Amino acid sequence: MAYTACDMGLGMGKFTKLRLTHLIPAERLTEDYLLGVAAGVAYSCVILESFRHPLPPPPRIPLLRRIRRRMAAWRKPPDFEEKLRRIKEKMTIAALNDLQGFSAQK
Repeated sequence: MAYTACDMGLGMGKFTKLRLTHLIPAERLTEDYLLGVAAGVAYSCVILESFRHPLPPPPRIPLLRRIRRRMAAWRKPPDFEEKLRRIKEKMTIAALNDLQGFSAQK
């Protein structure tokens, strides 16, 4: 929004007396909530993309990669970025599997 205002020539300024009210509830800033949103977005993106283009079958994750990931998880807990990557991959595969199931029912 701020970039659009600048693009329109409305300019910028510093307003020392300006006060803002934060309207996002604290629970929407938790890791669990953000991961849930990311999961929904990842799943939805695959479904929406399926209306435009034929999608490939779900990828098969090699056994060695799965073993390596599990061993790494034992060494240290995953950070937020790793959890985010995992949930996106999981939901993408779930959506592709669901789409295959729907097309098989037709």
